Amino acid sequence: MFHVLAEGDQLFFQLGGACPKIPLAAQSATTFSAFGGTIDFVTVRAVEGDFKVLSKGDLPK
Repeated sequence: MFHVLAEGDQLFFQLGGACPKIPLAAQSATTFSAFGGTIDFVTVRAVEGDFKVLSKGDLPK
């Protein structure tokens, strides 16, 4: 499990809640870079349930 945390005006990525926080660098309003790659945030609306994260390559065309 991973967490995305907001502290002030900075977003951080953290694995498992116990690892060090890694700052995310904004490239746009929804795209951030970290670990030599990018993370894209999308809007998801759900009341409850299980979620699955897909990479862009796994999305239906």
